[in-house]
Amino acid sequence: MDIPTLLAQTPLLAGIDGPALAALAERSVVCSFRSGQTVFNIGALADCLYIVGIGRLRVDNADGSLRGEVGLHECVGEIATLGNRTHSGHVYAVRDSYLLRIDRSVLLDFVQRHPAALLRLTQVIIDRLQMRHTPASLAHARRPRALTLVPATPDIDIADLARQLRGTLSECGHTGIVDAHRVDTAIAPGMAQTLQDDANADRLTRLLHAGESQFRHLLYLPDAHPSAWSARCLRQSDRVLVVVSAKTPPHATPMLDLLRDLRLRVPIELIVLRPDGAEAEHVMAWRELAGARAHYFLRPGYGGDAARIARSMTGRALG
Repeated sequence: MDIPTLLAQTPLLAGIDGPALAALAERSVVCSFRSGQTVFNIGALADCLYIVGIGRLRVDNADGSLRGEVGLHECVGEIATLGNRTHSGHVYAVRDSYLLRIDRSVLLDFVQRHPAALLRLTQVIIDRLQMRHTPASLAHARRPRALTLVPATPDIDIADLARQLRGTLSECGHTGIVDAHRVDTAIAPGMAQTLQDDANADRLTRLLHAGESQFRHLLYLPDAHPSAWSARCLRQSDRVLVVVSAKTPPHATPMLDLLRDLRLRVPIELIVLRPDGAEAEHVMAWRELAGARAHYFLRPGYGGDAARIARSMTGRALG
């Protein structure tokens, strides 16, 4: 990560000269957080702020309700850090993220040397407070951008479903499909299966981050079985869609075990492939196994069902 460039692109530090940013960069530290990992706990004393270099964070209130999101080049923790207070929100990563940490002592020294930074910091804080809890900002944060289609059993064809969903999602923005083959083609064979702590993991994280910048929506397609790529797809999700067949009796599967073990903090929903005439008596059992909060029926070969599901997920349901 190019720290001076990241600092220069951060609204918090707009207008600060290059030498000053270079000095600040030398005293800053890059930290990595897995999706779902806590950045700040409510009530913890603020001793630093973070700037998002790659990834995205989410902020929840004490009651678990959503306060907002923190995206590329944005900072979090600046209000509590500057005021030497405890954190009022629970902050956690919703992507595998790289954050730039600036300790409180470093921040205070910096603003003393560069008063313009303090003025800019004050403006950022005011803007943040004015945006907080507005219906528009909360609706934007809740709207899923990265969706992962999980085949509960190996016989499920998620590629065809992804193409159907893309047709409708593309109505509100460019939509991409990401699978292991596309990743390996873009970087090198086998790169999709890179483990989180592998030396090449940074290349894969950057590729996926670039995809989120390029597309309004991304549809992640994991393998049909647990793998490093399957786990990474799930960690990149704003919403997980578990796909099952109405004809298959409910049972624990390796992919559902992986989903449970990752302990994701994102909504999980169920898509039931239900041909005309098929019974649907197993839906609630599948929902319990998947940890799903809702379910949709999809008749194979009937594109209208996929369009309805896509509109519902993006808040554009027609009734």
